[in-house]
Amino acid sequence: MASATRIVIKAEDTGFWKARQDEETAAKVPKLVHQLLALYGTGAPESAIQAAFDANAGYQLKHTPARPHVVAELQADWAAHAPKYLGRGAYYSDFLRFFQDEVDRRGWQAVVAAFLCSPGDAASPARHMVQRLFSGLVHPMIQLGFGLEWEQPAIVAQGLAQAAVHRNTLGDFFDRVDEAVAAGRGGEQRGLSDICESLRAENSSLAAAAEWRDGDQSLYAGVLGRGLDEAVALCAQVRVREEDLDERVAEALHHVAYVAASAAWKPPHIPKYDFFLMYVCVCVCVHLQGGCWRGAHCMLLRGVEGDEPLWVRGAGFDQAWEGVPPL
Repeated sequence: MASATRIVIKAEDTGFWKARQDEETAAKVPKLVHQLLALYGTGAPESAIQAAFDANAGYQLKHTPARPHVVAELQADWAAHAPKYLGRGAYYSDFLRFFQDEVDRRGWQAVVAAFLCSPGDAASPARHMVQRLFSGLVHPMIQLGFGLEWEQPAIVAQGLAQAAVHRNTLGDFFDRVDEAVAAGRGGEQRGLSDICESLRAENSSLAAAAEWRDGDQSLYAGVLGRGLDEAVALCAQVRVREEDLDERVAEALHHVAYVAASAAWKPPHIPKYDFFLMYVCVCVCVHLQGGCWRGAHCMLLRGVEGDEPLWVRGAGFDQAWEGVPPL
């Protein structure tokens, strides 16, 4: 039985796509969850999953025991003690143990609700935890999404721990967008594809903000550096009402697939999907999940005026980061 410390994937549990698998293949997945579950859920055979494990096993970090006093502090008063450790990778094991204990005690649904779905004022831990899900190329969100999709408490705990140890690199951007909307500077509401199709013509400086010299900092030095004001203004045009939630989730999913496919098409070259744009495709799937945590107060999913439809806005600036490939 799956628990906060044990991953159990059965052959019939293949996620959204309902691919056919066998027990031998299912048994390999818990060894390296992130990539192997993606392959497993799309029907990859055991040999492909083993090859993926072999290719990625060499750089995996060894397990580090949690520090009992750190875990005890987090359990005693999260708000008071967590800021000392948030954004620091050395404390991953401590956050993991904390969230594992919380999941054991309260159940994963209640833990997700408490740490991601509580009211989103500035002092709320949920506000910062949700923003951290987008850090590190949305790795924490992808990990959490796998936990939700397969209903695996251990993977949910891992996703939350990953979010906790990532720096909140996009927090200032999301806060600026939220402030612009609250101040009435959002302008007319627009769809994601409309914004991105018009980006090169209407916002040429933002389209050119990411430069080759930025290297792997093109998002932060370019789009959210030189192009910050324009990026905020554009994303403030993206707003979601609760009654439109399902429609806007579908829009985000179709949009990121549209952008990824368009960027891959450049005849006469063989189409190849951009690695980073595919990350956005994967992370949007987390919003297809159901369950009690998908409520009116969940910051990940709600979009009433004055709150942050981060998942939609996050899907919007990926194209600018990649140099605005023609759509």
